[in-house]
This record gives sequence, C-alpha cells and structure tokens, in this order.
Amino acid sequence: MPKLLYIHGFASCGNGQKSTTLSRYFGEGNVVAPDLPAEPDKAVTLLETLVSKEKFDLLAGSSL
Repeated sequence: MPKLLYIHGFASCGNGQKSTTLSRYFGEGNVVAPDLPAEPDKAVTLLETLVSKEKFDLLAGSSL
C-alpha cells in the first residue's frame, strides 16, 4: 500500500475527518498527517523535514 503525506489547510489539524478517512482507506500506518504550525514558514520547514526523512508515494492536501 502506498505511503501518503496529508497536508491539512489553515484552521485545521492533522487528526481530522479527512485524514481519518484516508487512514481507513490506505491503512493507519500508511498516512502521515502532521499538525502544521499556523505560521507558513514553520509549516514549510516541518514539511521539508518530513519529506527528507521519509519516502512518500502520494501527497494530498486540502485548504479553506
């Protein structure tokens, strides 16, 4: 099963309805859905760190 990085939108969190649905479909261990900081620079830094440490097959996101 592919490993997915889910990026939530602003005013949301990594543990929401969309990431839960993705986890049910892809398997809980196959979806990484971090809580991102509200500051864009910090969010980008966190995502860059995750991508440099883990191999993801898919990227999905949502936003307001």
